[in-house]
Amino acid sequence: MYIGEPLFGGTTQADQMCRIVDVLGMPPLEMVRSSPEKTRNLVRLFIRFVYVCMCIGAIYSIQPLLYLI
Repeated sequence: MYIGEPLFGGTTQADQMCRIVDVLGMPPLEMVRSSPEKTRNLVRLFIRFVYVCMCIGAIYSIQPLLYLI
C-alpha cells in the first residue's frame, strides 16, 4: 500500500495479477520452480488463464472460473 491505496489495485484477484504482471512481468522460472507445489499450481493456472484471455480477445466477456478448472 502506498498512501493508503494498494499499488496494484484490481477489481478481482485475476485483475490484480494482470496489473502486477503488466508492470513487473512474469515471475522468473527459477522462482516458480523453488516455490511450494501449491503455488506452482496457481502460477500454472494463471498462465493458462492469461493465454485463454489472449486467445479469446477483448471483444468477448469471459468467466475466469470456467477457464481455470
